[in-house]
Amino acid sequence: SEFEKEYEFRKSKIVYPLSWKKTVSNNPKGTTTTINQNSIPGDITGDAFTGQMSIPFFFEYFAKIIGFLLYDIHLNNSTDFLLIDRNQNTTNEFWKNLMNRLYQYLKYFLNIMLNKEEELIEFKDLLAVFICILENYKLNIDLLYDVLVSILEKYCELKIASFEKEFTDLLNEDDFMPL
Repeated sequence: SEFEKEYEFRKSKIVYPLSWKKTVSNNPKGTTTTINQNSIPGDITGDAFTGQMSIPFFFEYFAKIIGFLLYDIHLNNSTDFLLIDRNQNTTNEFWKNLMNRLYQYLKYFLNIMLNKEEELIEFKDLLAVFICILENYKLNIDLLYDVLVSILEKYCELKIASFEKEFTDLLNEDDFMPL
């Protein structure tokens, strides 16, 4: 029971400032909790996590999460999964739940806050490193890979728009004579 308390404490410290729930939910103890009553469900624009989002913030945040996941994997392996009732999937379940919550923030950050090619490349590099680490430890990367594909799509859109603008400018500046 002491390990369970410590484990839950560490999880909550890792997840902070991301809140697990935004609406009314039932706890395992049967009580009902309301978190962030004034927000619209699904609206993350006024969220404390949204206010901190930047590439350096995500680097630090993902580094903390990866550190915890690796700690969890190695602790469970060294204790033969004794501390978690022989459930070998708890780390991956924690990661999936966290990514389900984090996914909407990553998409929001990508769609709203990243508008330059350099920023997209930097964010892509960051996610690619973390995907490699997660994949090496056989943790689920589907949602992060989806964000990576979205980065590519947005990068292509920016490149096409840039080419179109440059081509139009060159065409308008050219004083050509009809043949």
